[in-house]
Amino acid sequence: SLYRQAATTGNAPAATNLGYIYLYGKGIKKDYKKARKWFFKSAQKDDANAICALGWMYFNGLGVKKDTNKALSLYRQSAAKGNAQAASNLGYIYLNGKVVEKDHKKAREWFLKAAKKGNANAMIQYGWMNATGHGGKKNISKAISFYEVALAKGNTQALFDLGKVYSSKKDYKKAREYYKKGVVLGDSRCMNVLGTLNLWGRGGPADYTKAREWYLKAAAKKNRFSMMWLGKIYAYGYGVPKDTQKAEQWYKKSIALNTAVAMNGLALLWVDNGKINDAEQLIKQTTKKWPSYFEDTYAYILYKKGKYDKALDILKKFVKKHDDSPLPKMYLGDVYFKLGKTKEAEKYWKEALKLFEEEKFNPNYQRFIKEINAKLKKTNVKK
Repeated sequence: SLYRQAATTGNAPAATNLGYIYLYGKGIKKDYKKARKWFFKSAQKDDANAICALGWMYFNGLGVKKDTNKALSLYRQSAAKGNAQAASNLGYIYLNGKVVEKDHKKAREWFLKAAKKGNANAMIQYGWMNATGHGGKKNISKAISFYEVALAKGNTQALFDLGKVYSSKKDYKKAREYYKKGVVLGDSRCMNVLGTLNLWGRGGPADYTKAREWYLKAAAKKNRFSMMWLGKIYAYGYGVPKDTQKAEQWYKKSIALNTAVAMNGLALLWVDNGKINDAEQLIKQTTKKWPSYFEDTYAYILYKKGKYDKALDILKKFVKKHDDSPLPKMYLGDVYFKLGKTKEAEKYWKEALKLFEEEKFNPNYQRFIKEINAKLKKTNVKK
């Protein structure tokens, strides 16, 4: 081939391209040893792309013995020569903290270096770190700016991220615009979020029928969160008659894809339908697999079983850690009421009510708001 001819005469870019051909098996059988051979030749001539590719091979143990320290050294050499991919790789390494100590500040710095060199994936990651405040100050405007540049460079992941960032700004109409563009490209995450925006009436009127349609489209693409939401729709009868069997089927489909919130949803469904022992076993599995999650649901099950003191102990600790979460506060109020401590019950019901009302578009929360108001009215009548 022309690449081979040029590579054998010492042309470094040609040797690098030949390495990629063997690495990915473009038109020929993959051969990691030959890929390494050509990358090494090119690296000896200070080709930054080849040095980065060698780093990738050592990092993943492709054609060589896995050596993450050597990979890091090669990535740093390549990045020092201005290679954007190497800088981006270093960003991911510091972000994930698997081979070095996790350091979001360093990750952010490396992603910025790569982004400035035109790496669209790094732009997405740097945008995300600005949107969330990981590794530095939160800067939504900067996040939007980098997402938009990444999108202009053809990275369609930015459509979903722009939707998320505009949702965080509560500009749901703008968010919908980006999600709909993502849907055109078949992004099931965008379909799923459009389902939730329609369910909650954000960026437009609540429309349970459209919500279910979006969830069904996303579920057809194996989106596990849409399967979980379909479970909720049938469990609580949002736009459809309540159907415990269908709810259970959708929750189980989502659970099969390792979705913790679906396990929690199924446990609550079983509690509501009298299968409290099954619910307890399921939520124990969930909290064992995901420690510190859904302990409030376990406490709620204990409350339903009349084990008020044990439920109280768990909920007090949970609420202390999750002060901005309304549901465990409502549960705590329920437990205090059963223990005859009306004053404490009212305190936590009112705190929960305030938090629920901040997100009153959520149909689940609308239900809880009615329940708490009824409880507070009942305690006032007793007084």
